[in-house]
Amino acid sequence: LKLEDRSIVIRDIVRRNNSNDNQCGIVTNIDIECAVKLVGTNCVLYPVNSRDLQHIWSFMYGDYIAYDFWLGKVYDLTNHIILKLSNGARCSMSVEDGAKLYDVCPHVSDS
Repeated sequence: LKLEDRSIVIRDIVRRNNSNDNQCGIVTNIDIECAVKLVGTNCVLYPVNSRDLQHIWSFMYGDYIAYDFWLGKVYDLTNHIILKLSNGARCSMSVEDGAKLYDVCPHVSDS
């Protein structure tokens, strides 16, 4: 999915247009209807409420994050896959290594 237009999103800093007022604020709530185009097709879904969309990653480079009284900024991200095996064991690997895996027993819904 690819969002074709983005004007204002949560956490944007905004102020009144054509105003002598220096007051500004942060966007905390939005209600946007989107036209979503499926990548690689001509299929467009409309209207899709932006609240029904979710981020692929919960954090992005440059995001500010808060924990108790600490404020930080994301400078680096590392993604890992945790694979739970049939015997209950867990295996952690990088996303690149996970891309090399293949299903030896495909589920019926995969066809």
